[in-house]
Amino acid sequence: MSCSPAAERWLRLVQEHEASGLSIREFARRHDFNPSTFSSWKSRLRRMGLLSSTSFFALEVSSLEPVQAQEPPPDPDVYLSLEALPVTIRVQSSTDLGLVRRVVEALC
Repeated sequence: MSCSPAAERWLRLVQEHEASGLSIREFARRHDFNPSTFSSWKSRLRRMGLLSSTSFFALEVSSLEPVQAQEPPPDPDVYLSLEALPVTIRVQSSTDLGLVRRVVEALC
């Protein structure tokens, strides 16, 4: 399917955004466009069949051992803890928040 130059431009921007790990708002600010326009084009590209609604990314498993439920000791470097059965995600201040967003979206 051929598409308009505008659709090609927005497709490139959507793909670049997904690889960036930035929020839509921050990505739009850096590229000087309206976040609402971006979201509108993203939806349009999905309807056109040019963009998949499912994306995959690598997820590294640190342990295959069962984890006993326990309250972790306070860690000053951890500033966010998301707990949703059967998964707990603890994020350190140095963690890429774009990656966290994609993990949470994949789990939901």
